[in-house]
Amino acid sequence: MAKRSRKIKILHDYREKRPWDDVYFGDDFEVDAVNMKTGDYTVEGMEDIVRIEKKANWEEIMLNLSKKKNRINFIKELRRMQKYPIRLLLVQDSMDRICHMKLHNVHTTPMMVMSFLSDIVVDYGVTLIPVGTRIKSKIFIRDIFRKIHDGNKSGTLFLYK
Repeated sequence: MAKRSRKIKILHDYREKRPWDDVYFGDDFEVDAVNMKTGDYTVEGMEDIVRIEKKANWEEIMLNLSKKKNRINFIKELRRMQKYPIRLLLVQDSMDRICHMKLHNVHTTPMMVMSFLSDIVVDYGVTLIPVGTRIKSKIFIRDIFRKIHDGNKSGTLFLYK
């Protein structure tokens, strides 16, 4: 395989609490913090095309749904994402964990989360991808960014044009 001539630059919102960094992505990538009004991640040069929202786990989504202010803000974020052809919600967790979640002082049930996940996909057109734990998701995440970058460079992002 030919070596890349330049690194893929991943941009993440500076407010991201636990951002994926250069070490997480590896030698082919460079990561910079920027001010993003929508989403947590994008690829440099594709800021008008790609938005990726990252959630650490299902509990974070439950917390986004449990308080009215959080729910309103999360829905506003999903609405803003609709203008981007590639919009992903990556959850660093597995689908089978949803039914086993228990949070104290949260008035959201696993079934409510499942219903809301359906809304995210159907009503907002955001692709939901549970990518497993932070460590297990590493290869998958890098692969997504490579495919988005390389597809744009070669003009093969035909599904999104």
